[in-house]
Amino acid sequence: MKFIAFWEYDPANMKQLIDKFMKSKTGLKVLFEPHGIGGQHKGFTIFEADSIDEIINYTVYYTPELDFKIYPIASSADSSKKWLESQK
Repeated sequence: MKFIAFWEYDPANMKQLIDKFMKSKTGLKVLFEPHGIGGQHKGFTIFEADSIDEIINYTVYYTPELDFKIYPIASSADSSKKWLESQK
């Protein structure tokens, strides 16, 4: 399943965050690498995970340097197809 992770960080944690990022061992398949939003201390990443354990490992690895909001995402075509099937 695909997910989007919105993250935010305190600039005081930047060194620790970069060190962790360079050594990342989260095991997630990254579909869209981390991108910052307009010079702010926040951004997003899109990844794929097969289990909740992978998401937990990801958040635990980057905590406390990052605060997260993670949402599952799906294409509109897939969502529409599932909705139509549920209406039968």
